[in-house]
Amino acid sequence: MRWKTDEVVALLEDPRYKITTTNPGGDVDTTKILMLLKDAEGDYPETLFISGFVTGMGWVTNPDDWDVEMVEVSDGKDSSGGLNSPDTEFCAMYAHAVSKLRQAGFIVVPCMKDYF
Repeated sequence: MRWKTDEVVALLEDPRYKITTTNPGGDVDTTKILMLLKDAEGDYPETLFISGFVTGMGWVTNPDDWDVEMVEVSDGKDSSGGLNSPDTEFCAMYAHAVSKLRQAGFIVVPCMKDYF
C-alpha cells in the first residue's frame, strides 16, 4: 500500500484532533504522524503515534512517499504498542485512526517490533 504522508494526514483529519508530523524513527519507517487530543485545560497530553513500515523490502528512502507493508498505531504508553490508555476520548481517537486507515486499505498493527 502506498504511504503518502500528506494523503494520510488528510485521511485522518478531524476537528476534534490536532495532527502534526515528525521524522521517522529509523530506516524502515515513514514520517511519523502524531494525533493529539486536547484536554479541558487546552493542553495536548495524549498523543497517538502513526507510521508505515517495511520489513523485507529494504530501506525507506523517501519517508513521505513509500510502499509500506503495514501501519503501526500506538499510544506509546507500553512497549507492546497499540492502545493502553483508559481515557474514553483517547480510545475514540484511536478507533477513528484505525478505522480510517483500514478503510483506505492499510494493514494496521499495534507494534512494528513484532514483525522484525
